[in-house]
This record gives sequence, structure tokens and C-alpha cells, in this order.
Amino acid sequence: MAGSMAKHALQYRFLIKLCPIFLISGIFHFVPIRALAVELTPHRAIYTMALHTAHHSSGITSADGSMFYSISEGCEGWFSETNVRLKTSHEKTGPVTTKWTFSSWESKDGLAYQFGTRHERNGKRTEALKGQLKRIDPLAATKVYFSEPKGMVIEIPQGTLLPSRHMKKLLSAGQRGKV
Repeated sequence: MAGSMAKHALQYRFLIKLCPIFLISGIFHFVPIRALAVELTPHRAIYTMALHTAHHSSGITSADGSMFYSISEGCEGWFSETNVRLKTSHEKTGPVTTKWTFSSWESKDGLAYQFGTRHERNGKRTEALKGQLKRIDPLAATKVYFSEPKGMVIEIPQGTLLPSRHMKKLLSAGQRGKV
């Protein structure tokens, strides 16, 4: 029973983390695929982060870090990578260094997706996820099969968009003044 509860808790945490990754279709489910007139542009960006102010009750005394993001195009798909490093200091616990990495490959036809993410806190791995999905239609229901944690499977409902397709739909809606 405890193992089953732990598995469900892990699946729930994973789904919460995947929401920004997959961004469930919602209203875009009814937008035809051909409406994707927007083309993504491969690029890289580096951001620096620093704490400007913090509420005195937060206990945070400082925060700084960086984020690297890239998206590149291959013959059959899009590669995406995000790396975040953040160092925070708290009044009671002292400094905490967090490192988060995410990489993915998404087929241009929306039929396949592979991803991996890793989270470290003070140099110790706190979480790692690695998986893939395949489907016969870009909006078909499917399952995500994990190699880390090994054996975990999550069902993805019909209409779920993969990240690049979702971004294209958002940009297209923005161009039409719908966002």
C-alpha cells in the first residue's frame, strides 16, 4: 500500500511538472493543425537572475543565478535544453545551491517526444526523470514510458500538445490577437 501511494505521489508531482512541458490542449484542441503558420526560430538565450527585494518574513537574504535556454532544429525534430543554477541564502538554513536541467527532442509531426530532467540541491541529486512517448496522431491519447524512474507509465489524454506545437499555436494566436 505504501509503495502504491508513493508511486501515485511521484506520478502527481511529475504531472504537475509536466504541465508546463506538455501544456494540456484546452481550447487549442479545436484549432486545425494547418493553422500553425508560425515558424520557430532556433536560438540560444542566457539570463542572469538576482534578488531585487524580498518580504522580510520570507527569510531569504539573497538569491542569484543564471538560466541558459536553447532550441535548435534538426531534420525531423526540435531539440530543447534548459539549464538553471540558482543560489539562495536563508536566515535560518544558510546558502542553498540548486541546479535544474531539462532536455528534450520533439518530432516535427508531433508523434514522438523524449525528455530528461535532473534536479540537484547542494550537489546532491533530488530528482531525475527520463521518458518518451509515441503516438499515431499528433492529438491522440498516449502513454509516457519512463526509464527513470524505471517502469513508471503515465497516461496522456487526447488533445495533449507537445511543447513546440503548443508554442506555435500560442504564437499563431498572438499574431491573430487572440492571446
